[in-house]
Amino acid sequence: MYGNVLSFADTVNITIVGMGTVFSVLILLVFVLLAFRFIPAEKKPAAPKAVQQSAPPAVQPTVQAQVSHEHKAVIIAAVLESLNAEDSKYNVRIKNIKLLS
Repeated sequence: MYGNVLSFADTVNITIVGMGTVFSVLILLVFVLLAFRFIPAEKKPAAPKAVQQSAPPAVQPTVQAQVSHEHKAVIIAAVLESLNAEDSKYNVRIKNIKLLS
């Protein structure tokens, strides 16, 4: 069908361009597959080790911070604001928070 229109040189040129395209895509695919080597794999959890029975560690007393009522009110208001509690029974709106020292 195209034998009368295309010359032998044209068909060789089309063949070389087509094979070159396929070859370049295969080379690109090789580099993409090699790039998967650099993707970190998921770490599996380590198997539990045998636990030896020993004396419990000495319990150190914890230091509890003293939180004032003003700080508690600001924290509660911030939590309610973040939960979008506008429809609830608490009518809270934070407009400004200043640090008082």
